Amino acid sequence: MAVNATRLRQADQEAGASPAFEGRGAQVRITPDFAKWLLYKLILLKDMIDMLEPRSTAAAQEVIREKYFTGCSSIEKIAVKKASVGSVVGLVERAIVNMSPEQRQVYRLRFRSRYSYKDVMRRASISESTLTRRLEEIVNIVIVYVSLVDEDDLKEFNRFFGD
Repeated sequence: MAVNATRLRQADQEAGASPAFEGRGAQVRITPDFAKWLLYKLILLKDMIDMLEPRSTAAAQEVIREKYFTGCSSIEKIAVKKASVGSVVGLVERAIVNMSPEQRQVYRLRFRSRYSYKDVMRRASISESTLTRRLEEIVNIVIVYVSLVDEDDLKEFNRFFGD
């Protein structure tokens, strides 16, 4: 997983995004910076979650060994981890689907295509104040949806994707 953490750090530097988590440890706070980080990294996060599976016969042998010594196979552990971290990503995707068409357009331009503020205003034919308002709405919608995630799942997400 060290390679994946490196990919996230590189993406952070490229996007100029703020750190994803605030208050590491007992509680993960859902902040506007965290919501923006999720929006910028959504595709990468989905890819990383999809990579959470054993890929070889050696992994299968390890599963058998772990089953007898710990009572829980690594496949079961991976499934639980995948469900926990996937719940956050799933709710961000649901938030995007439930946005207005105008908000989704701004989301696609700003967060997916990573256009500058001025380019988003030009391509969407909106004023700066409208863009600012829509970005705030998008972030607030994501915060509302992510706040529905179980606290334990947020902590697992933090452990998996945090530094």
